[in-house]
Amino acid sequence: MHSLSACGLVERNSVCSRLSLRAAKQSKKCKVAFSREYGSYPNDPLLLAQSLTAKSREFVHQHQDGADDADWLTAVLSVSTSKLSVHSNAVLTNSLKRLASLRATGGSSSAAAAAAAAAAAAAVEGPEGLAGLLESVRARFASFGLQHFEEVALQLGQLGYEPDDEWLASFERHSMAVMPGGSPRLLSRLLLARSKLPGACSSSWCGACLEAMTAQPERLTVSSWVNALWALVRLKHAPGRTFQAVFFSSTASRLDDVSPELLTHLAWSLSRLQLQPSYLWWRSLVNATAGIEKAFSHGQLASLIHSVALWAEPGGIHMRDVQRLVDLLLVEVDCQLAVMQPGELTTILWSLGSLNFAGKYVPDCEVQDALLAAIQGQLPRLNPGQLASLCWGLAKLQHPLPEGFAEALLLEVQAQVQGFADGGLANVMWALAKLRLQPGVAFKEALWEELHARCSSLTLHDLSTLLWAIARLPLQPPADLLGELTQQSLTLLREVHGGLLHAGNFTPMPTSRREFAELTEATANLVLAELGVGGLAEGAAAADQSFSDEESALNGYCAVEFQPGCR
Repeated sequence: MHSLSACGLVERNSVCSRLSLRAAKQSKKCKVAFSREYGSYPNDPLLLAQSLTAKSREFVHQHQDGADDADWLTAVLSVSTSKLSVHSNAVLTNSLKRLASLRATGGSSSAAAAAAAAAAAAAVEGPEGLAGLLESVRARFASFGLQHFEEVALQLGQLGYEPDDEWLASFERHSMAVMPGGSPRLLSRLLLARSKLPGACSSSWCGACLEAMTAQPERLTVSSWVNALWALVRLKHAPGRTFQAVFFSSTASRLDDVSPELLTHLAWSLSRLQLQPSYLWWRSLVNATAGIEKAFSHGQLASLIHSVALWAEPGGIHMRDVQRLVDLLLVEVDCQLAVMQPGELTTILWSLGSLNFAGKYVPDCEVQDALLAAIQGQLPRLNPGQLASLCWGLAKLQHPLPEGFAEALLLEVQAQVQGFADGGLANVMWALAKLRLQPGVAFKEALWEELHARCSSLTLHDLSTLLWAIARLPLQPPADLLGELTQQSLTLLREVHGGLLHAGNFTPMPTSRREFAELTEATANLVLAELGVGGLAEGAAAADQSFSDEESALNGYCAVEFQPGCR
């Protein structure tokens, strides 16, 4: 490897300083100067990395030579990466930084920046670009420290480059070897960087990283814990009990000094991982929220309430603290309603509906009135997803709607009926049935048209929800649509229970029993309304006399299931 004397280092730094000054000069002169200085030390890895750092990004931002710039920069990148096999670990990882930095210039509107992005992309994708660099990196894994592994993963993640399985396996094997005794903060950053790197991550690697982190928990800040939790969400890795115990015991006494932003991220991560803390930790979180000096932003409020709604367990031992926490946040919400975005308002209403738990938590009536008044004027700004969340939350809360709200809501649902996903449409119709909002003729026509188009793609759950809502409102579909819906019901039931349907001996799978019951009941109600017969078996038989043994068994089950007093 090339050795550097103190004198040589000073000279090289001087070269880079001169190059940086020349970057502001004319394009042609800059290129000539760069080429001359670059050629003076062609085998010096430090100068290669420093000159590329000092020059390329500044150059492309200040000159507008278009394709010529791109060609020149591509040549510089190509020569630089071709010499990386003799570089030190630091120069190898820094070179990845340069490529990521250059590629980021594509966000600028200038032609020169676009040329830089194109050149960087060519260097990344070319045979002498990133592929060659990664081979040099892998060859040096045995000499890497934790900081080098973290830097490599971070920069590859920013580049959006996915190494092959062999490279990733080598990365994991060598990085695991240096984890024991490593800095806990550096290990949390390594975990975070790995979560941003494309490609699957093994459970053994995550487990080893977490084990090394928790060996010295007193050296971890709350921010480091949050980084680790956020990474685990991205990696879809559920931490073990040891990690959870160390995390909760280590952070319980430190939440008082946490910023609103960090508290929001903490709650978000824990809710997605569904980690249930102790009673003392919940109390610490509530007290930290109550005593926080800096107010939450409206976005943080919506996110935190949403996280609590996803996190809390119905009837859990922490419900009293959950209620206190949400009440504290709603006081802040009330102060910021005027600046809240439509999506934030619908998120809060959905969360409050989710926290309702069959009436066990009911927000203050004045707060609900204020939320509904704030969202009423923004209904036209809601997208289909937000509209579906709003309807679901309103149905769960069952709070009286302001004057004119129901009419405006129905108009928006009608206007956006084509934009709902299948699940969103099912939830909207369920909510309208719960709220007892009767759609008009135009709404029903739009709904029938949508159901005609979607009938064959509806899942068991969505179809059962839709038919339940249609039967409860009640809305009577056209005869041809009713036939399609009935046939799709039978098709779905056969698919779900195909292996268990036997004549005279049918038992639905426990996981879908509720959906089965709702679907058959709703279909029976609709058929009864149309044909005036005494059960689903008779109604279906009137429409189709060619049932198989499996269908007969299904119909027999339905007839027994919905006799009076069975449910």
